[in-house]
Amino acid sequence: MSKVNEKPYEERVKECVHLLKLLKEQRIKPEHTGYSELKTHMDNWVKDGIPFSGTVNFPDHSRKAIVVFPMKPHTTATIHLKHHLFE
Repeated sequence: MSKVNEKPYEERVKECVHLLKLLKEQRIKPEHTGYSELKTHMDNWVKDGIPFSGTVNFPDHSRKAIVVFPMKPHTTATIHLKHHLFE
């Protein structure tokens, strides 16, 4: 059961499903570098309500993801993919 000031579990699941579909549309697949790290943060957020705000690198796509998994109700989880050259 979620606390009053926390984003409900069902809402976190719905947002993650949507974000995973968007990643698939960008051709970011589970076997790509960075995906498992992102999925770990996502799973922790959905299961335990652990918020995350940070970056995840996707060097296979020359991108980094700026990720926010919030706990406040009425705020949406976001993943912004930015072009990034890795050395």
